[in-house]
Amino acid sequence: MTSGGSNPPEVRIAMEALYPVFFTYEEVVKGNRFLACVQARGRALMVNEDGEWTMYGVQPGSFAESGETFEEARLLFRQTFREILYDLAEDYPDFQSFKAETERILGEVNDPMRERWDSAVERIRADRASMEEPIKSLPVVQAQETTAEFRVLQLVPANTSANNRIDKYELVRAA
Repeated sequence: MTSGGSNPPEVRIAMEALYPVFFTYEEVVKGNRFLACVQARGRALMVNEDGEWTMYGVQPGSFAESGETFEEARLLFRQTFREILYDLAEDYPDFQSFKAETERILGEVNDPMRERWDSAVERIRADRASMEEPIKSLPVVQAQETTAEFRVLQLVPANTSANNRIDKYELVRAA
């Protein structure tokens, strides 16, 4: 046991407020001789730990971001997601290789976070009343009715701004 009462990260996260969320992003990415649209409906775990919010990727599970507020953590997570796509677009010479690597990365699951996400889904079903703002205000979707989905589309000049989408966040609970 360590002095000072400090717990390892995996113990601390288990004791804090955990919220399973779906996020929906759409990003237009300019690559080497291609223009792509990445549509993502992913899973994340929002954690409020000692007044700091962290958004952990579940699927895609390769990154997390923290901030002093829910909104700051969400925006930093979104920015990291965007930067990953931009880096991939720079690294891959054509649309097909960009698409393959993007789908691989977005499909990666962080299994320890997925287990916490699944537990948090059940907790939300049992006790939504004790949730804090701004989580409490998110639209709610059923975990069984929604899955993580990722699409990478090649854009052509005929596409218009009518195809633009706004980011969404929804709280997940079991049926």
